[in-house]
Amino acid sequence: MNEVHGLVTGSVQGVGFRAAARRTAMQYHLKGFVRNLEDGRVEFLVQGSKPDIETFLATIKHFHVELTWQVPKKLFPTFEIVL
Repeated sequence: MNEVHGLVTGSVQGVGFRAAARRTAMQYHLKGFVRNLEDGRVEFLVQGSKPDIETFLATIKHFHVELTWQVPKKLFPTFEIVL
């Protein structure tokens, strides 16, 4: 199991990013979450196979994303939009 944590900056809130991230994550059977942060960034955590995570990341390459690959501490059952 692989995991990547991401922080997306720029004009990302209000453009459907969270819904698109969830659709893509579900398409590739990824687990985790995506949520808006109070400072205007969007945070996500994605778990799954490395090739599927890399495909997910390729769909958001036009955004500025800070990524951290890490060892999962908790396994998520689904991919959810956190409010």
